[in-house]
This record gives sequence, structure tokens and C-alpha cells, in this order.
Amino acid sequence: MFKVLILQSMHSLSDERAEYLIKDRLSFMRFLGLSLSDGVPDANTIWTFREALKKANAVVALFALFDEALRAGGFLAMRGLLHRAGDRRRQHGLRRLFRRAAAKSCSPSR
Repeated sequence: MFKVLILQSMHSLSDERAEYLIKDRLSFMRFLGLSLSDGVPDANTIWTFREALKKANAVVALFALFDEALRAGGFLAMRGLLHRAGDRRRQHGLRRLFRRAAAKSCSPSR
């Protein structure tokens, strides 16, 4: 579920928009480790998860750990936007970033 919050942060998505785009985009599903037959968290589930993290004062700490892990892997977290199909250079950079992040998150721990 934390990966959903990462997607929301990177793309400035509302809970409802995140739910829709997770269902719509294979790259988002891959990043989350979901297959086509898996259920997608709905907007209420995303909101409830984020609120539970807020109550536990864990949001800032988790994003700090995520940023630290990215930096250790040689990456820099930056906010992105979903671009129109005509903007190929930006889309290619975002795809490459998501593929690297997904590959790192799916690789077995050592």
C-alpha cells in the first residue's frame, strides 16, 4: 500500500484518480506488483491507509526511508506528471525510472 502513496506523491494524484490509474495503467500495476486478475485498492482503502500512517506519525519517516533507499541506489525522487502521448522524451524518462524502481523493489533481498 505504501507504493500507492509513492505513486500519488510522484504524480499528484487524488485517491480516486490513483484508483482509476492503477486499474488503467500496466506500469502502475507492475510497480505495485499486481497482475491483471488482482484486486486494486479503492479510494477509501487508500485514504484509510494514509490516515492510519498519519495517526502513527509514520508518513514522514517512511518517505525519508524511501528517499534514502533511492539515493543509495543512485536515484533521485522527483515529482512527475502524466504527460500526453506527444511528449515522448519525458515519457521515456518516466518509464525508465519506473522500470528501475520496479526492478529494484521486485529483486530478492540479500
